[in-house]
Amino acid sequence: MHPVILEGIDNARYEERQNNKEKIWHLLVDRAGANPKEYAKSQFMQSFPECKEFRFQGRFGFGGKIWWNNGKVYVNYYPEDQNEMRDKLEKILNAELSQYKF
Repeated sequence: MHPVILEGIDNARYEERQNNKEKIWHLLVDRAGANPKEYAKSQFMQSFPECKEFRFQGRFGFGGKIWWNNGKVYVNYYPEDQNEMRDKLEKILNAELSQYKF
């Protein structure tokens, strides 16, 4: 039996990708203060990583975004919102996000 193709990838890869998106969402909520409401999670799950960026705001202010670029996942924020706490949080989150590839 041939595997069913979803989003151009096999079922196992699709499930792994969905699980990784769940884990990333929980990181954004727990660490970065993203909106924990179900509608916000749903928007993220539907758009990431097909959309190259997703604005989650949280502790990074209005410019808090998660990006997918060349298979890498990372967060950043607007330079005008820069402060020491956000710089540290950005480094911590990006270190944790570096384990995820899409």
